[in-house]
Amino acid sequence: MVRITKEYRYWNVKLMILLVFLAIVLIPTTAIAQVDSCSDVTATMMETPHSEYGSTQLPAEVGKPVQWVKQVDVHNLYDQTVSELTVTIPEGAMNVAVIDIQDKRELDIIVDSNEVTIIDSMDFNEQKSYVIKYETTAPEKSETSLTRDGETLVKSVIVSSEEHYEDVLTYTNIPEIENAEGVVKLYWNINGVKTDVTDDPEFDFRFYDTNGNGLYDQISWIAPHLSTQIFEIVIFSDVDPGNYSDIGLNLLSPADGEYITSTSRVNFNYSVQYNSSTTVYCNLTIDGVVRRENIPTLADTEITTYFNLSSGQHSWFVNCQGDDGAANTSEIRTFTIDLDNPTVTLGTPDYYVSYTSSVRLNFTPVDNKYPVMVCAISVNGALNRTGLIVSNNTRATILLNNLANGVYDWNVSCVDAANNVGRSEERVFYISSGTPSEYNISPNKDAYGMGEAGYLIITAKAGSDLAMFVDSPNHESFFRYFTGETFPLIDTINFTSSAGTYNIDGIFTNGGDTYIVKTSFEVTNSFNVDIDANKTTGEPDETFEFEATSSGGIGNVSYEWDFGDDTTTTGQEVEHKYSSVGEYE
Repeated sequence: MVRITKEYRYWNVKLMILLVFLAIVLIPTTAIAQVDSCSDVTATMMETPHSEYGSTQLPAEVGKPVQWVKQVDVHNLYDQTVSELTVTIPEGAMNVAVIDIQDKRELDIIVDSNEVTIIDSMDFNEQKSYVIKYETTAPEKSETSLTRDGETLVKSVIVSSEEHYEDVLTYTNIPEIENAEGVVKLYWNINGVKTDVTDDPEFDFRFYDTNGNGLYDQISWIAPHLSTQIFEIVIFSDVDPGNYSDIGLNLLSPADGEYITSTSRVNFNYSVQYNSSTTVYCNLTIDGVVRRENIPTLADTEITTYFNLSSGQHSWFVNCQGDDGAANTSEIRTFTIDLDNPTVTLGTPDYYVSYTSSVRLNFTPVDNKYPVMVCAISVNGALNRTGLIVSNNTRATILLNNLANGVYDWNVSCVDAANNVGRSEERVFYISSGTPSEYNISPNKDAYGMGEAGYLIITAKAGSDLAMFVDSPNHESFFRYFTGETFPLIDTINFTSSAGTYNIDGIFTNGGDTYIVKTSFEVTNSFNVDIDANKTTGEPDETFEFEATSSGGIGNVSYEWDFGDDTTTTGQEVEHKYSSVGEYE
């Protein structure tokens, strides 16, 4: 700090010194040994005796996914603990969940095509019951325009689905009518034969006043079964359909609750039914924002619009209006885009050495949605473990047995239920079982100053070769190789350019045997700076002289001065004038 005043003065200048260190970066060479054998860790898949009851469909409604429940009773008769159970479900089932009936808790599961694997531990002779809940695709509805046929108004409603559903709630809009009894009829068209089912209790035909104005404007009924059924609504009325637009909206895709996993480009598909004499324009709203306005429509024609969206949950709906003032708004549907890969973090340290023929590798997978993932471990470029079921954000430990001495690279990949794959970084572990005491690498000191030379004392059995891997504090790593050398030998330490810990892995080979030895040493920063000035006080525009000297460290030294008054300069010896009274750092 420098203080300029007419009465008293003192100084203290902060020196900013930039050091430029010279470093030699050597390109590492890979050393790889093959895996001789790796035994299995555990056996988790078992065919356990169980009873599956038929699935029960819950109340269904057009335009909404259909919910199902299925009960499974299990009795473990194996003389060991069972950790999972596989049960069949329909292909393409969505939002699958499994509940333990006794504990009333949701369990971790893996869904694969038409099977769900329940992750739960069962001891010998233990009995459990589960309820499986899932959804299937929504039944769809399409309508024709309301037209006059003599003294009646007529429209057809087609209810369809790919699955076989029962008792599906169906609805449609009608012109506003004060007295609907005897005026509106519902006919079921079976192979061209129309049957009046208006008063049949199985169809539960009902009228609704949706806007509270005292006039009926909507009807509903129960379609007793699907896949495809045709109904005809007949209205005995003198209303002119040319002056009435019954705007029907049918959202096709994405379905409510749908998971989209293959692309961020989403196809929004819907159709509009209305009187052909009316012009209708629609707005498409996504996530509360109108993304397309005044879309012109054609009667009974599918409208398709594409948008690229980010991963996450989204909502959409359509609202349409005719030039005669009639309007309608669809239901709101939600869907999820999941394109995010799991992340896999390795827990076993890089260059870990095991002095037995086994090694424990641990890792943690994390996913943004699914409770469990299926993981695989690769060793030396080949799959070593597959089908590892791991809970989300849970540390997993896998034991590899019967490994030959050597160097192994490894990584882990995990896939979630949406087939998003996450891969870890690649790390190295060593197996050095039964390492003889003759193999050793020792530095002559535990710590060195920056730039200080030292040496390594290396001992080994006669006829041994050595690949020595050096990892610096800034992870600039390199190998040194010793082939056909006579041990013991001395190797120079001439790589102390960075402060911190240097780790050394010695990979000795002798005939068909491989042994690993690890050692390390520290490098301390011995760099020091002194600052001198010609005086401690001064007045404005008076010249101050500063000089900096440094010692220790390695490489070239440069000096940069910041005088605290928005001026800087460089050099070992500098001068500076302060123009104003004040304190400067």
